[in-house]
Amino acid sequence: DKITVKSIIDEEKAKELGIKFKFSEIKKEVSGLQTAIVISQEELFRDVIVEFTGASPDAAVQIRNMSKDKILSEISFQADKTSDIQKGDTVTVTATIPSELEEQGYVFENTSKEYKVEKVDSYVQKFEDLPEEDLKKIMNQAKDMVEANLKTGKLSTSFYKGNELAGTMERFDSISEPQLEKSYFCHMKDGITSLWETKNKMYITYSFNVTGMHMFGPKEDYQNCYIRIACEDLILTKEGDLQFDIGTMKLICLFRFILHTGDSESER
Repeated sequence: DKITVKSIIDEEKAKELGIKFKFSEIKKEVSGLQTAIVISQEELFRDVIVEFTGASPDAAVQIRNMSKDKILSEISFQADKTSDIQKGDTVTVTATIPSELEEQGYVFENTSKEYKVEKVDSYVQKFEDLPEEDLKKIMNQAKDMVEANLKTGKLSTSFYKGNELAGTMERFDSISEPQLEKSYFCHMKDGITSLWETKNKMYITYSFNVTGMHMFGPKEDYQNCYIRIACEDLILTKEGDLQFDIGTMKLICLFRFILHTGDSESER
């Protein structure tokens, strides 16, 4: 570049002071400067690994600078959001440039980069998201658990009529084959984090009938009894597989809706 230096003189003030200036333009060709070392965004982030860990909507971000360049390896990176990250979010990672690098002639074109949160495990949000094969395994396990508990009569849950104990699973004449009723899938609404200890739950409900249930009084028959199996914290991995331990499925309740006494029925 060529630089021109010109003077700006207050002529009135100079005349008042009796000063005369003789000055001509100075033209100078720029030389002796160090050439700036330009670092592009691509080069700056080339060896920066950004990973999302945990499961959405509670994922976290991990940033590792793997550069072996003696300059770039010393740069630190921070994310604008480090926790409670959901699939679909955009996280911006920004480099902190030491001032001495600028003094040494380094120029960084863009020190920030956006990362779309896509490759991350996530808690299942919709029943339809459950892989079909995994759902079959869960349903088969639930059926086995229900049949095993009912047929062996080892359920610890008792039957109540109002607030009075009516009988236990050890005191009945017969029990019908359990029938699959409905499955319910529940998950936390957006913005709610503390209502449950779990992020999602699936209830698998079976119905059955009991005859000859008794405790202290006469035998009674119970129809439309229900038993539920609970599955909690089902996760879809970033590869699309279901992450769930079938061994954690549990029987959570047993109750009846309609009590038959002779020809009358009463809801409970």
